[in-house]
Amino acid sequence: MILYEFVCSQCGHAFEEFQKASGEAVQCPECRSGQVKRLLSAVRCARSSGSSGASEPACAPGGFS
Repeated sequence: MILYEFVCSQCGHAFEEFQKASGEAVQCPECRSGQVKRLLSAVRCARSSGSSGASEPACAPGGFS
């Protein structure tokens, strides 16, 4: 299961919910509206120098900030 962030179009409530990849319907826990939008989540990445000296992205697991 994946943790997604949502915002309700009806009442504006922002919330998180675990959801299977199949994408079942989500309702707002505040007003029970089905008009919710999934938000894009930020992922923290750091740059590290590889053996060639070039900067390479290295994303840390669980790297939300």
